[in-house]
Amino acid sequence: MDLVSIILAFAAGIVGTTIGGVQAFVWCGFVGLAGMGVDAALGGMPFIAAVPFGFWFHPAMAFLGGVGAAAYARKMGYIESAKDGTATALSGLRKPDVLLIGGLTGAIGWVVMTLLTGPDFLGLKADGGAAAIFPLSLIIKALADGGNILGTVPDEIKAQGGRFGGNYTACWVPQQRGGWQKLVTGIGWALVSAYATFFLFQFPETAGFAPFVGFFISASTLIMLLIGWSIPVTHHITLPAAYGVLMLVTANGGSIAGIPVETALIWGAAIGVAGAFIAEFLSDCFHVYGDVHVDPPAMAIFTTSLCTMTIFPALGLDTAGIAVPLVIIAICLVAAALGNKKYATE
Repeated sequence: MDLVSIILAFAAGIVGTTIGGVQAFVWCGFVGLAGMGVDAALGGMPFIAAVPFGFWFHPAMAFLGGVGAAAYARKMGYIESAKDGTATALSGLRKPDVLLIGGLTGAIGWVVMTLLTGPDFLGLKADGGAAAIFPLSLIIKALADGGNILGTVPDEIKAQGGRFGGNYTACWVPQQRGGWQKLVTGIGWALVSAYATFFLFQFPETAGFAPFVGFFISASTLIMLLIGWSIPVTHHITLPAAYGVLMLVTANGGSIAGIPVETALIWGAAIGVAGAFIAEFLSDCFHVYGDVHVDPPAMAIFTTSLCTMTIFPALGLDTAGIAVPLVIIAICLVAAALGNKKYATE
């Protein structure tokens, strides 16, 4: 950890705040897709590590900076909604203090990510960005919403089943609400991400960034959500699916050789679909009620990555075949069937 990196993380937080946290995340996707071509030619992933996952658009700095700045701007009365402010170019407020808070949040994001997942510190094996965004978003919400990280459920929502009643109005993303909707969406996005990851792992030129192709595509698609199209949010599906494949490759000594594509797809589908269900459950816990963006995808990515990078390998499940992912898929099927009853009426 060094002062130059902290200063650059501060700058990245300002960048994310000026253009909007969600917009910065979209640019992470666009630049990441372009960077795959650069890094395929150079070898490794120097460009991706430096720009989309570096001191430009890394979500733990640029996106989180936008979250923190929006919460501050709402607290100061500059904007009405911190959630809407996360997808707003806050440079338009012409309030330098908002930009400075965004920068400070970005710097803290980098420090927390480094402390949690850096090999010279705690060394937690999980997605670094999600590991920082999850707890820091809760802290931001506690500071901005009077210490209430769960938020208050209105009486009318309580009358319709409460926090976990499946309400289509009080929810994170309506077009992903419903048990079967989540399941089918998750299967589709997880399978294509898992296959792309498996395919890219076969070539030395692309193996370094193989797990991130689905993530970059999902991040890029959010530009359609910003302009009003009812598309799903999917990076909490595609990245966990890729991490499922990465787990197999890591357990196989870093090689794809000998891993059946069917096994990779089953693991990818299981972890990706689990990410879809975890995100919505945690969104009802922490995001929906209150006015600070506590990112459901980051919460799901942290949870699933902790499983694939730490818990499953420690238990030997990464070399145990397809029984475990089939059980995960079965649990998601049951959750879809039971949960869908709650979403029968809108």
